[in-house]
Amino acid sequence: MSKLKVSAIHDPDNDNEALTIDTAGNVGVSQSLSLADTKKAQFGTSNELQIYHDASGDSWITENAAGGSLNVQGDNLILGSANGDKYLFGVTNSYTKLYYDNSEKLATTSTGVDITGALTVNGSAVGGANTPAFTAYLSSVDSGTESQSRVIPFDSTEYNVGSDFNTSTYRFVASEAGYYYFALHARVQAWDQNYTNYAHIQINLNGGTKAMGEYDPNGQTYYENMACSCIIYMNGSSDYVDCRYYADSSNGSSQRINNGAQTRFTGFKLIS
Repeated sequence: MSKLKVSAIHDPDNDNEALTIDTAGNVGVSQSLSLADTKKAQFGTSNELQIYHDASGDSWITENAAGGSLNVQGDNLILGSANGDKYLFGVTNSYTKLYYDNSEKLATTSTGVDITGALTVNGSAVGGANTPAFTAYLSSVDSGTESQSRVIPFDSTEYNVGSDFNTSTYRFVASEAGYYYFALHARVQAWDQNYTNYAHIQINLNGGTKAMGEYDPNGQTYYENMACSCIIYMNGSSDYVDCRYYADSSNGSSQRINNGAQTRFTGFKLIS
């Protein structure tokens, strides 16, 4: 069997070496190596690793060894699209990030993972933020005729994430359907320090009572601190929640509900 000994192949256009073979059999290529569709660059004694482009327009890197692993290693590992958008970005001894449309959605940390957006398991959303959320309060004392139920005019908010609490109507109208937690604390008292016979506060859904806090001192004190809370499902469109109070005194004087930290209404969406 005859053998052809080649030490170098030169580019005929400029006489530059395009391919070299040294005495140890190492091959060097200084120009591009082109392989036609389905023609493979094969590595390993039994051609276990193959790199090729098929006739359908797909490219393949295949490890065929039984039980073998295909290792892709680097201190910074990036998988992405041809235009530079990231699919995955991994940094040694640090984070690995996953992307959707080049926007980071999940990142590993030293304590677990950080998720941007909602997590869905078997079609159901898991986690998310406790929003919409708000805390409302009175900017001034509200007074009214005794023995009359009155809407508590919460005209100010400490925070109002989602802007679902209306300080003109004193109502919370949820923009997202789901279960919400509400808590109301109020201080109601008789005017001019007259004794109060009875008082209560309410959290209402669409005008119907969902929670009530009451106090019945039987004329033994002129102010009452009351609280109530509840969990309510809201449809995310027309349902509204507001608060009311009622009090009567020992001598028919007007009643008032205090402002500031003494009367607060808080609500937020529960994470499902």
